[in-house]
Amino acid sequence: WWGSDSRLKLTQQVIDKFEAAHPNITIEPEYGDYTSYFDKLNVQLAGGEAPDLIQIGEDFRTYSDQGMFLDLAQVSDQLKLDGLADSVRQMGQSNGTQYLAPMTTGMLAVLVNTDLLKQVGDEIPSNTDTWTWSDFEKWNQEIISKSGGALQGPGFLNNGYGLGIWASQHDEPAQWDDSGVKVSEPILTAFFQKFKDWTSGDNPVSGPVDRWSEGMHVTTDQNPFSTKKQAVNIAMANQVDTFAKSSGQNIEALPLPSDDQSFNWMTQQLSIGWAINAKSECPAQTAEFLNYMLNDTEAATILGAERGIPANDSIRKAIKDSMSDNNKKALEYTSKMETHLADKPNPLTPAGARDANNMVMRYGEDVAFGRISPADAAKNFTNELN
Repeated sequence: WWGSDSRLKLTQQVIDKFEAAHPNITIEPEYGDYTSYFDKLNVQLAGGEAPDLIQIGEDFRTYSDQGMFLDLAQVSDQLKLDGLADSVRQMGQSNGTQYLAPMTTGMLAVLVNTDLLKQVGDEIPSNTDTWTWSDFEKWNQEIISKSGGALQGPGFLNNGYGLGIWASQHDEPAQWDDSGVKVSEPILTAFFQKFKDWTSGDNPVSGPVDRWSEGMHVTTDQNPFSTKKQAVNIAMANQVDTFAKSSGQNIEALPLPSDDQSFNWMTQQLSIGWAINAKSECPAQTAEFLNYMLNDTEAATILGAERGIPANDSIRKAIKDSMSDNNKKALEYTSKMETHLADKPNPLTPAGARDANNMVMRYGEDVAFGRISPADAAKNFTNELN
């Protein structure tokens, strides 16, 4: 898996518990940071040396559609997915075959360090349930000004999920699917324009472009929000706990802004899932451990919401009272935003398009640094991804 130090410690606790109850099974953990994870995984899969159990997200089809992941129907005696809603279970399917066991789902949120806000003499606005992007931008510019430029603001929606929400907010039901890019060029142009607007001018929302770009390419532990150089961040709601621990500050989760609140526009995404290597020599034992992580209250209590909100509804209910205050905030935010979910969620990343998330950020940076216009970014992004 990839993840922070806190993820390592929690996962190791779960492994220890499982091994104690299953002395015939030994688990060797292998983890790293996200930036190098897929490069390493690609080499391992190509060389037939990949782990038995692989953490992966909604871009799993890049691998499953090449026969690299096991059809989980083959281990149905050991792995039970009936605790998942149909819509969640389908997040792990490609052409009707279950290749991925969804573990958690997630939603983007505005995360706020209220301790830093107090230090600079600011507070959370009263209209966060209905605020617009303009309201949000003005508030962050105010925070930066009150800090004397010591704090930087948040980056814009910089991945495929963020682009999907932007499309949904503009009443376009998908950012892409198997047939290609679905976001219209005008909406995509407006999206990339934000990268320029937020990093230029006298008091940019994100701060100076160099500082913003640097903050976008560091680990979670070194993120400006973790190191108290940023009071507001746009991130997944389940990261409340991670950022609270890394910063030692109080973190709250607020809704994303939208310029049109007259319809439901929020979408959720598969946060973390697990796939079994199709070449695993011990698929049954691997599935048994996976089943423990997904369905056992003991394991779920240890893991909490560090990887996202548990996808299994019964597990969510079972562990709610035992979760930390920060994880409860993530659960409460998710429950609140469920009433704003769009009728048509964004589809999974098509096979072969795993780099789409990086492309969103790459074109966003090109626009921010003035290397390309927002209109050309929209056109080139569409052509390249298609």
